[in-house]
Amino acid sequence: MGAGSTYGDAGAAAWDNVDGDITANIVTGGLSEIDTNALGSYTVTYGVSDTSGHAATQVTRWVNVGATPCFYPPACGYRIRID
Repeated sequence: MGAGSTYGDAGAAAWDNVDGDITANIVTGGLSEIDTNALGSYTVTYGVSDTSGHAATQVTRWVNVGATPCFYPPACGYRIRID
């Protein structure tokens, strides 16, 4: 994603063979650490347990914040010289 953008988490879904849909029980970590004004790689984690306390394997999503490309050079502070 480009620096300065707004990050909207895509979320996750979880299903248990006994409890059914347990998506509402997912615990998300790392969202508050994402700084879209600072270039870098950020980690978002998702964890969930069923009503019996059996935990699923934690899942990780990486959010990479990179430089926003400039498609109109004069607006980016560049000058183009043609001789």
